[in-house]
Amino acid sequence: MAGRSPLFASLLLAAALAAPAAAQKAGPAAAPVPDNLPARHREFLEEAAPLLSGKERDAFLGLQQEYQRDAFIRRFWEVRDPFPQTPGNELQQAWAERAKIARERFGGLADERARILLLNGPPAEVFPGRCSQVLVPLEIWSYPGTDKIKGAFNLVFYSPQGSIKGPF
Repeated sequence: MAGRSPLFASLLLAAALAAPAAAQKAGPAAAPVPDNLPARHREFLEEAAPLLSGKERDAFLGLQQEYQRDAFIRRFWEVRDPFPQTPGNELQQAWAERAKIARERFGGLADERARILLLNGPPAEVFPGRCSQVLVPLEIWSYPGTDKIKGAFNLVFYSPQGSIKGPF
């Protein structure tokens, strides 16, 4: 990351040090998924989690029949189709591809990097933290912008357990 300003480096360090405090302020974890839920429905909940509202998740888990859950999933993607006049659902297709990439890169979708990849797509650049003054492994993802965020932005991920393999 040669050529980056000292201010940029300071901001990254501050973000890494502040992140554990921010994580402690997070709300309660979502209710557990019932053990008897079929694998395809568990996969939907895991994959769609960044898009599912709490009410949608509760409604889905409240459904008793598989055909009802299947209909819910169809409707879930249908209302999010950015171009309903086309034969395919571009968001659903892109989401499935991003989920595949996330599973390959991170071994699943639980890592925060997977969630961000699902929401924003792959970053333009990834800078692994190599600063010996930072005590936890870092990754900085750089985006020139996305469909939802027009300007360039960077995201800092850290591994709270200190492992370069994550989770981040």
